[in-house]
Amino acid sequence: MAGKTSVFNKQNYILLIVALLVIITGYTLMGSKTSSDSPKDIYSFSKITLAPVLVIAGYVLSVYSIFRK
Repeated sequence: MAGKTSVFNKQNYILLIVALLVIITGYTLMGSKTSSDSPKDIYSFSKITLAPVLVIAGYVLSVYSIFRK
C-alpha cells in the first residue's frame, strides 16, 4: 500500500476547519448574553439575524469543502 493517497487535500481540510469555526461562532452568538439583561435580549440583531446566517453559511461551506476537488 505504498501508493495510498488521501481523498482530501490540505485546502479541503483548511476549508472544513474554517467552516467549523464559523458554525461555532454562530452558535456562540446565538446562546450568549448581551451586556443588557433585558427581556428583549432575545430580539437583538446578533441573535435573530447574524447568528443564523453564520450557522447556515458554515454548513454550506462545510458541504463545499467536502465536495471540492
